[in-house]
Amino acid sequence: MRSKYFPLHIRIVTTLFILFLFSVPALAVSEAAVLFLLISPSAQANGMGQTYGNIFDTDPAASAMNPAALGFYARDHYFGISLNRSQWLPDYDLDYLNYNLIFGYDLNKTHGLPIAIGLGYQYIYLDLGEVWATTEESPEPIGTFKSSEKAHVLTAAASFDFIVRGSVGLSIKRIHSDLGPTGAGAENEAKTSADAIDFGVILQLPLWNLAEKLSNTELFPIADFKPIFTPGLFISRRNIGDEIKYIDAFQADPLPRTVNVGATLEMGIAYHSKSFSFDMLSIRCSREAEDMLIDRHPDGSFDYLSGLNDIAFASDILLGKANDRIITKKGWQFGLGDMIFLRTGRYDDNEGKVRFRSEGFGINFMSPLKTLVLRDIIALEDNLLKKLLLNLNIEYHYSRFESDLAFSPVDDTEFRSLLLSLRSFPL
Repeated sequence: MRSKYFPLHIRIVTTLFILFLFSVPALAVSEAAVLFLLISPSAQANGMGQTYGNIFDTDPAASAMNPAALGFYARDHYFGISLNRSQWLPDYDLDYLNYNLIFGYDLNKTHGLPIAIGLGYQYIYLDLGEVWATTEESPEPIGTFKSSEKAHVLTAAASFDFIVRGSVGLSIKRIHSDLGPTGAGAENEAKTSADAIDFGVILQLPLWNLAEKLSNTELFPIADFKPIFTPGLFISRRNIGDEIKYIDAFQADPLPRTVNVGATLEMGIAYHSKSFSFDMLSIRCSREAEDMLIDRHPDGSFDYLSGLNDIAFASDILLGKANDRIITKKGWQFGLGDMIFLRTGRYDDNEGKVRFRSEGFGINFMSPLKTLVLRDIIALEDNLLKKLLLNLNIEYHYSRFESDLAFSPVDDTEFRSLLLSLRSFPL
């Protein structure tokens, strides 16, 4: 008795359409494969409309969307671990996992060089669920098989601080897609692997620090406190590679190559000491535009596009105007004492007819303990132990989407992240 897996084709088409409806324009479903690479993993970013400009230096998962984020993270951290999970699109029972392990080394703290380097590993897994197998003779199921997609990502980045603060980064991906067997007798498998790279650049201008350097004096009247006023720009290109092939080598699909451009602004008040620093009060905002760099022709062939394609910096990013050419994102974060973070955001994909608001929060569970240590309510004789406690962070972050449309599979999608990190400090 031969088995026939005819439900697979329906499963693949409908699942991919629903799954990635809001990640890229509607046409992208037919334009590219392995679209799971475009899922935003960070609960922090997803609380801010999927904007990443506000979390480059705080979330190891930020390197998933811009490898240069790792350089900024390495400026302030020895290491970071984040575990990110979502029941992706609640009505369809799809499990999405993302793990990140980051190591950073700041040469400024050890050698007086304003350079930091970072290395990171990321694992992405999307469980597409089970598909029933039937026979040609009967629609009765005789078994199931699982379909999934995953990727292993290695990232390297370096940041610098010479008046302008910047970072460059590169990621190398190994992608695996297993959509299950297909055809009578399962003589073929919709299974393949591919390689891709990402690269990114971030630039920030810490204007208050620059003003103090130029004047050669402390401009703020309260010792150990310093205002923050830092605008920034960033760009990333993701999933750069040739193509991906399943069963028919003559029907190859492009990788989901994208370009992301954004602008950020950070404001607030920070506290600095020899072994410890934190933002007492901070407000961060970010605007971002995303475009798919694929031109699909009627005969099925395709070309990769270059440059920024349809992104116009002034109208799409600075003014944040939504349009039918690209995806626009906006996000805001309010932070209090590096302990509580409140977030909100907006995502607009007019072409794909996907629009939603986002909200979220974060908690650093170590902040109350740090306050007790700083006030000597908890007295510590060991200076190294004191530094460790002051710079260790254990955080929880949550976010959710609320769609503007009457029906949308993204509505009530939730994201949760756990984060463990150790900020770098002079030994």
